[in-house]
Amino acid sequence: MARGGIASKRTRTALCTGTQVRTRRPAVLALRTAWVAIVLWYEIGVFVRAVRSCPWPDERRALTPDSRLTRVLIVADPQVLDDNSYLDRHPLLARLTRVVVDVYLRKSWRAAVRVLRPHAVVFLGDMMDNGRAVMSPAEYDAYYERFRHIFKMHGEPVPVYYVPGNHDIGIGDSFALEAPARYTSSFGARNHRVGIANHTLLFLDGPALVDEDIARVSAGKSLDEWPAVRRGPVEFVRAQTQERDHPVVLFSHVPLARDQNVWCGRFREHRANIRQGAGLGYQNTLGREVSSWVLERLRPAIIFSGDDHDYCEVRHTYTYTDASSNTTREEIVPEVTVKSFSMVTGVRRPGYQLLSLAARVPEPELLPQIPQAPPPAHAPCTLPDQLGIYVLTYVPLAVLSVLVLVVVNVQRVRRRYRKREWGRRDSAKDGLRSGYWEPERRETPLPHGDRKRRMEGGRGRERDVEELELDDLVFVNPDADTVEEPPDEVERFKLVARRATAASEQGVSGFYGGHGRGAGFQPTSEEEEGLEAEMDVLPEPATNVKNRNRSGNGRFSRSSRWPRWTWTFVLRGQVRRVSVPWPFGCCARGTGAGSRRRWIMQQVRDSGEDERGFVGGLVRDVRDVAWPAIVVFLVVNWVVMW
Repeated sequence: MARGGIASKRTRTALCTGTQVRTRRPAVLALRTAWVAIVLWYEIGVFVRAVRSCPWPDERRALTPDSRLTRVLIVADPQVLDDNSYLDRHPLLARLTRVVVDVYLRKSWRAAVRVLRPHAVVFLGDMMDNGRAVMSPAEYDAYYERFRHIFKMHGEPVPVYYVPGNHDIGIGDSFALEAPARYTSSFGARNHRVGIANHTLLFLDGPALVDEDIARVSAGKSLDEWPAVRRGPVEFVRAQTQERDHPVVLFSHVPLARDQNVWCGRFREHRANIRQGAGLGYQNTLGREVSSWVLERLRPAIIFSGDDHDYCEVRHTYTYTDASSNTTREEIVPEVTVKSFSMVTGVRRPGYQLLSLAARVPEPELLPQIPQAPPPAHAPCTLPDQLGIYVLTYVPLAVLSVLVLVVVNVQRVRRRYRKREWGRRDSAKDGLRSGYWEPERRETPLPHGDRKRRMEGGRGRERDVEELELDDLVFVNPDADTVEEPPDEVERFKLVARRATAASEQGVSGFYGGHGRGAGFQPTSEEEEGLEAEMDVLPEPATNVKNRNRSGNGRFSRSSRWPRWTWTFVLRGQVRRVSVPWPFGCCARGTGAGSRRRWIMQQVRDSGEDERGFVGGLVRDVRDVAWPAIVVFLVVNWVVMW
C-alpha cells in the first residue's frame, strides 16, 4: 500500500475489527533472533563443542601400523537423583532439581557418545544416588530403568562395565541389606575381569574391600592370615596370577591411600587434596596396608578411581619381588581419580576420562609371541558449567535485553510526545485548519516580573507560570518549510481571542453568541460587527457535543489510536483543545472520507504502537522477545528427555 494512498478494504476491515497491523520493530526482532540462537547454542552447541575440544589421547600419539586401538569412555559418579535425594528442600524444588540434573546428564551423555563413539564404557560407581536406600523392588526397578534410559547407547551397542560405589551398595550396615543383591541383579558381578586389546581390565569392589578391611583390622589379623569372604574383593585379588602376559588396568570406586599433602594436578578445582576420612556410608580412601597389598598383588599399569567427584592424579610407589631373578624391584603406577559426571556433586565443570588401549598384531612368523603393548594413554575432559550458563549467561543477557528494551521504549514514548506536541494540530476554519498556534520560542527566559503565582485545583500547590501574551503567539503550518504569519487571519484571530479573554475575566460563562454565545462579546463598531461572522473560527464549546451534527465541524485526531472529535478554542489567552473519542471507531459515519482515509493511513503507519505507555510497551516487547526463546528451550529439553 503506497504512502498517502487509499487504504484497502482489507486494511479498513482489520482496523475496524480491532486487529492491529503491526510494523516491524528492529530491536525486538533482533533480540528475538539473538535469544533463539543463544538458547540453541547453550543448550546444544556448548555440549558438542566441549566434547569435540577433547579428542582421544591416541590422536596425539604416533602409532605403528600394526597397532589396534580400543577406546574406553570412563564415567564416574553420575548419581542419578530420586525423590529422596533432597529431603530438606521443598518438594517442587526437589522435583525441579531432579529434572534439571536429568536433562544435563542426558545432554552430556548424548554428546559424548555420538561424538566420541567409544568401543567400551566403564562406570566407576555411584550410578544412582540412593541405590543403597530401603525401597520396594518396584521402586528400585523404576529407579534403575531411569538410569538405563538416561545412559542408553545411541547407535551400535557397545559393552558397558560397572564397579559398585558406596551410594550403590553402601559401606557399613546402616543401609538396605538387599542393596548388594539388587546391584548384582542389575549391574552384574561386583568383582570381575575382562580382556580388551591385550590388556586386562580388573573391576574391584571398593566399598566391600573397605568393610572387609575394617573387619580384618578389628580381628587383629594380617591380610595373608585373613580368611577372605567368599566372592569378596580379597578373594578376588588373591585369585589374580602373579605372572601376567598383559598390562593390568585397575578400576575401583574408592581411591587408594596417599600422602596428605600430595598435589592432585592442575585439573583439580578444589584446593584441598584427597585425605583420609570416613563417616556414615563413606570412606575417602582405602587403608594404607590394604592399598600397598593391592598394588603388590596386582601390579597395575594404571588405576582409575572415583568417589571424590573432583580430578586428582597421583603416583604410587610399591616394591615387589621378581620371581625369575629373585630380586626386589620398585615400580611407579599412576592413579587418576575421575571427575564426576553430574552437575550437583560440588564441581562447576563436571567431566569424564578417555582411555586409549593399543594392541599390536604380531607378524605371521611370530604368532606364538605376544608383542609388548604401548602404555595406556588417557586424558581428562570437562563438560559445560550448567549453573554458570544459567547464572552467568542467561541472567546477565536477560538484564541487558531488558535495558535495551527500556531504552527503545523511552525513545518511542519521547517520539510520540514530540509528535503530539509539535505535529499537525487541528485548528479553526478559514485557512487556519492547515496550521496551529504555539508560543514563540524565546532565546532567553522571561523576566521574573513576567511570572505570576497561581493556585492549581484548589489543593494548595503553587507553581510559576509564564504570562503568555497574545502577541507572543506565532502561526505554524507543518506543511510549509517556514513559519507563516498571514496578516488578515492573525489579526482576526488575536482580536477575537482578546474579546474571549476579556469575557472570561468578567466571569461570563459563554461569549459565543448564537449557539451558546453570551454577552461577553458585544460589537461596538462596524469593524467589530464584521468580526462576529469570524466567530465561526472558533467551534462550539464541549458542552454542546451532543448537539453537534456529523457534517464535519469536528475533526478526527490522527495521533490517537481511535478517531476522536476535537474542538480548539482560546481560553484566557491560550489555545485550548477538547478531544472526545468517537464510540464507533473507524466505522463511524459522517466523519468525512478524507479524514477517515488519513486516519486509516496513519494507523497503518503507526500500527497503534505509539499509543501504548512505557510500561505496557516494555511488557509487550519483553513478552515478544522471550516467548520464542522459551519455546525453543522447552522443545530442546523435551526432545532430550525422550
